[in-house]
Amino acid sequence: MLNVEVPTIGVSLIFLAYDEALALMTFIAVNAVLSLILIRAVILDAEYKENNQ
Repeated sequence: MLNVEVPTIGVSLIFLAYDEALALMTFIAVNAVLSLILIRAVILDAEYKENNQ
């Protein structure tokens, strides 16, 4: 999970220099997208392992 959080925090810190609301929205959006990608990767990995047994 740490590998997902580091880019999210970095992006939100960049936008924090411009606007706090923009930084918060960016943090939430990037976190949601990366969570979906991570969940999908775990599901595909489980399916791959199931099919190759």
